[in-house]
Amino acid sequence: MFFLVLAVVLTTTAFGAFRFFQSFVGPSQRVVELETENAKLQEELTKARLQREMDAATRSELENQLTTLNSELRRLREEVGFFKRSQPARR
Repeated sequence: MFFLVLAVVLTTTAFGAFRFFQSFVGPSQRVVELETENAKLQEELTKARLQREMDAATRSELENQLTTLNSELRRLREEVGFFKRSQPARR
């Protein structure tokens, strides 16, 4: 009977010690996982910000080119109109 009680006490103590140890180790592992995930998300955020800046710069450059090309098109249309008006009428 004594050995049975001793076995139950030792088993209960071992289980309690295991749970106690797990309560300290478990959260620290979770913290490491969260820090790793946070670092990954920070890297993705940095990449997304850089991509957004590059897209904005590209868009600005394309808008400038569009303005320049529209001005050139307007000038060329005026020249074509002038040449058409300056030619004698064909019959």
